[in-house]
Amino acid sequence: MKKHLFLILSSLIIVINCSNDIKINHHAVNILTYDSTITADNVKIIPENINNIAINLTNDYKAKPVLKNYIIWYLNHINLADQYGLSGTINNYSVDKNGDEKRLTDQASIIDSASSFLKLIERYIEISRNKKLIDNYKKKIKDIAYLFVELQNNNDIVNSFPNSDTSLLSENCNAVEGVESYLNIC
Repeated sequence: MKKHLFLILSSLIIVINCSNDIKINHHAVNILTYDSTITADNVKIIPENINNIAINLTNDYKAKPVLKNYIIWYLNHINLADQYGLSGTINNYSVDKNGDEKRLTDQASIIDSASSFLKLIERYIEISRNKKLIDNYKKKIKDIAYLFVELQNNNDIVNSFPNSDTSLLSENCNAVEGVESYLNIC
């Protein structure tokens, strides 16, 4: 319980408006609350951070159903065309105490979300030994993987956003890891 709570707090994932001892029922929030409880009126979901917590949960075989539900949630929430015209990105979300979600205008880190999600899928396949779930979403997973190509500049460096000259070493390392995960998934 403590290790997941530490990850939550260290990543500054949750934005709590007020505590009312209400358990939020939502697939992304369930990753945060796998072995603990968050009581809040509102939680901000930042996919790249939830992905990293979920990757850690792949070490717990009993977490498989929670991971499966989150993977499906994520895949059903990727953008078909975001503000840059890219497919495979995902926005941040706000989830209220009733589990109702609101898509926020701020977008999650393109590279970090894509890379960590592909790593999560790779780890999920390893623990479940089942690619059936993934087979139903091949096109969407390919869109996520192709983000690395879409953001690559003429120097083979991945930029943070389209039409941007900004590229971070950490994002380029994550892009390489994401491509490796995608190749292992296929």
